[in-house]
Parts: sequence; structure tokens; C-alpha cells
Amino acid sequence: MLKTVVKISKVNNLSDARYCAGMGVDLLGFSMDEIPVEKFREMRGWLAGVQIVGETTSTDVDAIREMVEN
Repeated sequence: MLKTVVKISKVNNLSDARYCAGMGVDLLGFSMDEIPVEKFREMRGWLAGVQIVGETTSTDVDAIREMVEN
């Protein structure tokens, strides 16, 4: 059986995130540049069965580390 990994990028609201998770998406990408940490944590708490991908346009390694730690 052929299996394709599906990733959705730039998820920014709970409705889209839950819909994608329910449809069997494997990876959900959230912009670490645009979504406040509190909003991300709230959305993450409602999701199950998907892997989370942090997305950023930053090339500053220290800034990326700080975003990941948060």
C-alpha cells in the first residue's frame, strides 16, 4: 500500500487545525513568527494524532531557539 505524508502549512486557527487533524493530515505547520505563543498552546491542546512543525522565516539561530523554547 502506498502512503503519502501530508503537511499543511501556515495553520493559524483552531478550526482549520482540527479539520486537518480529523482528515488524517500527518503534519501541521504553525508560523512561529505570526502566532502568539498563548494562542499556539491553546490550539495545540485541542489536537491529537498529528505532528507539529514550527515554521519561521527567520535565519537568526538564537531567535529560532528562543521561539522553540517558548
